[in-house]
Amino acid sequence: MADAFGLLCAAVGDATGMGTRDRIRAAVAAEADWPAAIDGMRNHRVTLLATTRMLADAGDLLSEATHAALLGAQRAAAARGLAAAVALGPLMRAFGEAGVRALPFKGPALSLDAYGDPAMRECDDLDIVVVPEDLGRAHRALIGMGYAPAHGLTWRESLAVNGWQGHVPFVRAEDPLPVELHWRFTDRKLPWTLPVSDVLARAAMGDVLGVPVPIPEIHDQLVLVLLHAARHGWDQLEAAMCASALLRRGVDPGTFLERARAAHGVRACLVGLALAGRVVGAPVPSDLSERAVADPACARLVERAITRLREADAGHARDATIHLAALDGAVARARYVMLGTLLPTMRERDVVSLPVPLTPLYVPIRLARLVANALRVATR
Repeated sequence: MADAFGLLCAAVGDATGMGTRDRIRAAVAAEADWPAAIDGMRNHRVTLLATTRMLADAGDLLSEATHAALLGAQRAAAARGLAAAVALGPLMRAFGEAGVRALPFKGPALSLDAYGDPAMRECDDLDIVVVPEDLGRAHRALIGMGYAPAHGLTWRESLAVNGWQGHVPFVRAEDPLPVELHWRFTDRKLPWTLPVSDVLARAAMGDVLGVPVPIPEIHDQLVLVLLHAARHGWDQLEAAMCASALLRRGVDPGTFLERARAAHGVRACLVGLALAGRVVGAPVPSDLSERAVADPACARLVERAITRLREADAGHARDATIHLAALDGAVARARYVMLGTLLPTMRERDVVSLPVPLTPLYVPIRLARLVANALRVATR
């Protein structure tokens, strides 16, 4: 994967020179492990972006078998992206009819905003964020479309064990694409969110396959992309590519920092910008680059993120240490530790399934499970 990473950076790099035709051809000619490269594209969610550039700029250098493999990967990625774009329309119409103030998050809407094509991003699910006051109506609208909370839970049970994430997953029989119904942009442990109503108020309307959908204003969009990448510990190259595409349209550093502060995620955003500049040549404004360089913690996080990208390292324990290093201030770090300790998850429900009135008991169950895990580690 480490060797293939250079190929991916060459293939998806932007017009600043990271992705020039000569560099792509040199990387394609040097690649020896194409199965690993194709796996890397999938893991980093850049299959369509990478294969399109490789086939266009260096297709003549590929063996017949490799050309066919890349073309097959490209078509499969395009089909997944298109399926997500098609599925978004009925959801947004249903929410509109139910009076739900809803914003598509990531997925086809971000693909349209960043790349001009709603099918360019690969999606494992559809994320829709609603104003918290509309959550009940949104839930009922999904039930009316044949969806149900995942894992066989009731709505109230799902809120009890999934609510810490700020979303509830929904599934529908014979539909391969789940829907995640959000009421905040990240989980409760992290402060990295913006008021949904404010983001909607600043949004403009876009068109996803004939369906009008709100698209976040560019500074909101960039902050949300960067903070979502930070939540996942910067483990996918596509986030850097999205950020780069947005930056090429031009952002105001002052407005960007204002939104990052509002989301309590200045350091996390600066790390994401610096990382995008390093790996795909994103045109980061000099004011923001200098601010990132001036923060030693930011520089260390960029190096850790690059290592993760190269090695496809996405361990949950390492995510927690990265979150703590990326948070702005001691209060945010203390809050993260406290909520990470106390908030119940599906793992507690796997220990014992409690009726909804007794769900507060998941907290001591969680504490007992964490203590037992710590003792097991200490006695190995």
